Amino acid sequence: MLKCVQSKKLVKAIVCVMGLSLLTSVVPNVQAESLDKLNQQETQLLQQSDSISTEIQATLTAVNDKYAQVASLQKQIDENQQLLAKTQQEIVDTQNTIEKRKEVVAKRLQSIQINNAAEMDLKALLSADSFGDFVRRMYAMTMLQGLEKEKIESLNDSVQSLQELNEKAESTQAKLETDRQELASQAKELDSRILALRQKLDQNKDALAQIAADKEVEQQRVAAEQARQKREQEEAAKQQATAQSTQASQTTTPSASTSTSTNQSASTTTGTAGKVMYMESTAYSYAEAGASYFTASGTDLRANPMAVAVDPSVIPLGTLLEVEGYGVALALDTGGAIKGNIIDVHFDNVAKCKQWGRRQVKVTILS
Repeated sequence: MLKCVQSKKLVKAIVCVMGLSLLTSVVPNVQAESLDKLNQQETQLLQQSDSISTEIQATLTAVNDKYAQVASLQKQIDENQQLLAKTQQEIVDTQNTIEKRKEVVAKRLQSIQINNAAEMDLKALLSADSFGDFVRRMYAMTMLQGLEKEKIESLNDSVQSLQELNEKAESTQAKLETDRQELASQAKELDSRILALRQKLDQNKDALAQIAADKEVEQQRVAAEQARQKREQEEAAKQQATAQSTQASQTTTPSASTSTSTNQSASTTTGTAGKVMYMESTAYSYAEAGASYFTASGTDLRANPMAVAVDPSVIPLGTLLEVEGYGVALALDTGGAIKGNIIDVHFDNVAKCKQWGRRQVKVTILS
């Protein structure tokens, strides 16, 4: 009988040693896959935000340049408008001068017809003292008539030049106005671009804030998982020490062995922490058709997949717990069918939900 008890204890010690070795290899490798994803998302969002900020600055510079060009063109438009108005006034004034000059010529012709001025001019020529005097008088009369004609022709040329200048000014005015409108349109498009970039930047800020909250939740869960593994490691170490002590005391009486066994059992019982409940467990996933990414507490299940749905009257939301066969998780969700001693564990895909099925599990409240 003694050998049988000792053999069982020896086997148990070996199992404890193996368990300790296993835990020792597991604890350093506790990885928060979702935490890594959150850090990657955070890094990507920060890089994207820096890129957006740089683009906003570049776009602002472009907008300011466009508005400066618009202002410059507006100044040219105003100056050209003044030139156009001045040219049009000069055209009117020159045309009025031509009309007056034509009136003078017409009156002179009329006077010649009425007063026989032509005969007088002829008499003036015939009354010349000499041939040289005759030529001079003839040249003077021709010059007077030529000058009058040249004056009218010069004024007509001035009108023509002014009209060409007016046409050029009008064409320039139209082009300047078209350019101004195009630049103003481009500036408005840049304004819209800046608005869209700022909205995207605000969305990134909101996303970063949500990631920070999700990281805090995940860090709590990982810390609790590490604490649980540490407790199990310590418990395994205690069991190993007890087993080694029992092996060294193989010559003791059965009653002593029984006492050691009793003490070991007591030690195991003492090592269990928190309230323990046995509940019916089902599974769900945000990947199911029509499911939401967010829990009743507002946590994004894509960032924090290790979550469970509970009846808040049984397990309050925010409780850190351990579900047998699932791991350490936070009570973050509720459900219409989750009433009483029922717990719904979350997976990131439907296949795992089907594999989990419906089962009875031990639930240990950690905090």
